[in-house]
Amino acid sequence: MMDRLDGKDRIRAVICDLDETLIGPRVAQWGRLAALLHASLPAPAGGATRPLPSPVTAILTRLYAWSRRKVVLDAEVMDALEALRRAGLRVGLVTNGAARKRHTIELLGLGRWVSCVVVSEEEGRRKPDAALFQLAAERLGMRPGEILFVGDKPRQDIKGARSAGLRTAWLRRRPRWLPGPRRPPADLVVTSLRDVLAALGL
Repeated sequence: MMDRLDGKDRIRAVICDLDETLIGPRVAQWGRLAALLHASLPAPAGGATRPLPSPVTAILTRLYAWSRRKVVLDAEVMDALEALRRAGLRVGLVTNGAARKRHTIELLGLGRWVSCVVVSEEEGRRKPDAALFQLAAERLGMRPGEILFVGDKPRQDIKGARSAGLRTAWLRRRPRWLPGPRRPPADLVVTSLRDVLAALGL
């Protein structure tokens, strides 16, 4: 399911939601667990190796090592992000969540492709607040109309991005025959990131 992406502004950047857009709900849950465990572990003393752990710390360390291995990007997502990079389009993230979501982003290795990250708790706002999307546009140094935002939630993602002047692609994960939210007024309706690349001519 895909519409044409037309309009006078050439798309020069793509900003994505994180949970259920770049990663599925299961990976998002593992990411939250890994970030929580990481925050619970004692910091290395003086930047050196950690002291000999207590039994509780040892258990937390093993749980953290196990959970972080679950926080991975799908090959399709990595291929799409790499295609955007090769085409010269900049990539950003705007996500609701706690500041420790930065750790999830780090575990996913998104720094390889993403040059702008806006996390709601750090800014004291939550999507659909247009200010979050405007801030991302400013950090990318682009006009809102030059940016395509990709997200799965009609209100938080599509309504919020449109109110900030960004172009929008609604990532509809559910099959069409399943009940779900009404189609939001997005520029595109897609079922995968491959559809986004096709709409951009990549």
